[in-house]
Amino acid sequence: MAKDKKENYKLNDENKKLLYKVQKIYNGTASKDRLEQMNRWLKEYNGQWWSEKTDKSKEYDSKIFANLIFSTVETKTPLLTDNRPIWNVRAREHFFQKYLNIIAKVLEYLWEKLEQDRKMYQVVKDSQIFHLGLKKIYYNNKADEIQIDVCDPRQFVISPGYEDIWDSAWCGEVKRMPMSWIKINYPEQYEKVKSNEIDVDEGSNLVDKWQEEEDEEDFVTVYDLWIRDESVEEYIDEESDKDTGAKKKVKKSRSKFPNGRLLCMTDTATLYDHPSPFKHGKPPYIPYYDYYSPHSVWGIPEAAQLENLNRELNVRLQDIVWHANKHARQNYLMRSDSGLDPEQIKKELSEGDNIWVDNSIGDRPALEVIKIQDLTNIHEKIIQLILALYEEVSGVTDVTKGMIGKKQRQSASEVSILIESSYTRTRQGVRSFEWSIQRELYLILELIQQFYSDERSFSFREDQNVSFGKFNNSPEMLEKSVKPVQEPMERDEEYAKRMAEDEDYQAVLEYLDREKVDRVYAAFDLEIQTNSTLPMDRQSLANLALRLFELKAIDREALFEILHFPRGKEIEERMDQKEQQLIQAKMGAGGGGGQAGMGASAPVMPGPPGAAGRTPIPVRPVAVSQ
Repeated sequence: MAKDKKENYKLNDENKKLLYKVQKIYNGTASKDRLEQMNRWLKEYNGQWWSEKTDKSKEYDSKIFANLIFSTVETKTPLLTDNRPIWNVRAREHFFQKYLNIIAKVLEYLWEKLEQDRKMYQVVKDSQIFHLGLKKIYYNNKADEIQIDVCDPRQFVISPGYEDIWDSAWCGEVKRMPMSWIKINYPEQYEKVKSNEIDVDEGSNLVDKWQEEEDEEDFVTVYDLWIRDESVEEYIDEESDKDTGAKKKVKKSRSKFPNGRLLCMTDTATLYDHPSPFKHGKPPYIPYYDYYSPHSVWGIPEAAQLENLNRELNVRLQDIVWHANKHARQNYLMRSDSGLDPEQIKKELSEGDNIWVDNSIGDRPALEVIKIQDLTNIHEKIIQLILALYEEVSGVTDVTKGMIGKKQRQSASEVSILIESSYTRTRQGVRSFEWSIQRELYLILELIQQFYSDERSFSFREDQNVSFGKFNNSPEMLEKSVKPVQEPMERDEEYAKRMAEDEDYQAVLEYLDREKVDRVYAAFDLEIQTNSTLPMDRQSLANLALRLFELKAIDREALFEILHFPRGKEIEERMDQKEQQLIQAKMGAGGGGGQAGMGASAPVMPGPPGAAGRTPIPVRPVAVSQ
């Protein structure tokens, strides 16, 4: 068996054909040009504008650099990721909704556990520097947890002719990995894997990125791919004869890779090749776009639009500084009959307090300053034009950066209008961002339903408190999450609600009895609240909340939540208690006091919004324990 297993590590003819196809596309002209652009944009974002090697003949050349690309990326990225997205998970079958509400809480917990705030910042930044940002979402069996990786877009390769990664025939990454990585992760295949050097003369697509790193260790090119494979396999199934009822074997066919195929290989060996275990049947990659390029899988980054403006601005700045340096360093004309030593004058001129004897005859002095013509204002006008064009192209204005253009004081409403209008260009970026988040959450929810078979603990925040719960994807959890807390016996204001809960519970029991499932797969729809990731003008929001509270359009609880008022929940509860005590005191002293004095209990009055008489949100003790 060991021999057969090792034989599987070799590249078969089918994989060799695919490998050749991937290499041809990845090292093709279009891909090479795209990589050259992305490497150049990254250098310009990092401020690597002028060469570090200084030419001694140009000792005074300016290295000034005003980085519009860096400024734009570092302004827009925090704007797009300022807040966590707000999402809703809607069940397609009504009786699954409470169950999916619990999964939504698990999703909130995973957002922190998987460090999504940091990874969102990284992938959005990538989308503004490169043609797209890229995430990979999958289940890590070793860690027994969902894993999200921010991938390098420069390593991404996709089958040609597709506009959407999820529609592609195959896609994946071409990575240069150290041989030590092969030895750690694939020790059985290590002997079959051979390191390969990149021939610079061939203009490989990997040269610019990896050439410096490969000086210290041997590297190998790894091709990590997801493939939509339509291969069919035959199998033997048993069926009962309609007439006799006897069992008989029947040859049937089925898809060999119903959810896709995962293949990872080098030039000499196969690291793994097996059906994708993920039942969602999608590629694990999610693209993030700054701007969508029509009918292309590759987007348009900020760097592509600003590169030439950035170059021209810095050329003009360099001219100005160069001219200023030349003005600061005076040139002199010395008369030949002055008797002065040019080298001595050159050495002592900058020291000051010197006296030289001028032997020249005539009205002209021994030393004369050669004047350089003053710089015209054309450079200043060009720079102003470039900065105006920059605002038009990038959509980043003074208001976006938190600065107000007018010197005079502006009202809160004027500032709010300016902030709202400054987000016009940014909002389209938010739409693209939310589209990608929706796809990412879809994959995560599918993986939760598939792999969370064992009970797991999670936590989430509710009203500034931390609540704890347990979850596993099982029929028992589904039943417990929907089971009513109280039977619908009495006809009161809660009767209709309890009846609806009981109907959901009965529907769940019918579903479990009918489907005989050991794992629950609830069909769902995802909705991302529009613009939920954008920063809000807190002062404008606070003014609006106070106004709505005065009009009694919102209650105290909503007001405190909007203001993020410290200990707002406790303040609200104290105010509710005092109001209830005041109502009861007035009733005891009023006309209804006769019956109260005879021992009858005072009637329960509906309290104000947020009072103790408010209908609480039901919490399932089985699913969520506090």
